[in-house]
Amino acid sequence: MVTRRALETLCLVPLLAALGACGQARSAASGDVPVCETCHGQPPTTGAHLVHVEGGVLGKHFGCEQCHADVQAVNQPDHILRADGTPLPPPAEVRFDDPATLATAAAYDGAARTCSNVYCHGAFRGGNFVPPLPWTGKADTSCGTCHNIPPPAPAHPILTAQNCGECHPGYNATPGSREGTTNATLHVNGSIDRQ
Repeated sequence: MVTRRALETLCLVPLLAALGACGQARSAASGDVPVCETCHGQPPTTGAHLVHVEGGVLGKHFGCEQCHADVQAVNQPDHILRADGTPLPPPAEVRFDDPATLATAAAYDGAARTCSNVYCHGAFRGGNFVPPLPWTGKADTSCGTCHNIPPPAPAHPILTAQNCGECHPGYNATPGSREGTTNATLHVNGSIDRQ
């Protein structure tokens, strides 16, 4: 159980007011899971949260647990406090430990506020190297940024089609272009979808 002193130390007095004192009934979505908006937006409006959670032109919707601890309860270790009771200072820790991120070697630099080597920005077989991306800036999301059109051989077979959609359902781009449309339900899913 998170103690009142620990919560106050972390400047979470509004949490106590909203959830009630420790041991009392709490406003909750289910069980011991508090309404996340009590302390922060759902999703937070800072940085690139909205485009990652709500999806952008590329259609991928990420859950919080894909970049942060999978918080199921307010007093879960690595949410507000570590397992040993020491405070976890804000901002939220970026971890990339959910397999659904497809980010086996991803990294976040908290000082520079940049992500690097992330699957969703080119860190995959046949992808382009994308330099560290600023969390507070705008990233280039045009087709051809994360992978060439078409991707280079040998990752991509010899080109016989004149449009990506001839082999990849729901995509529309011509070789050599940087623009096109994507199939939002299949894009950034960890597999190469072809017909």
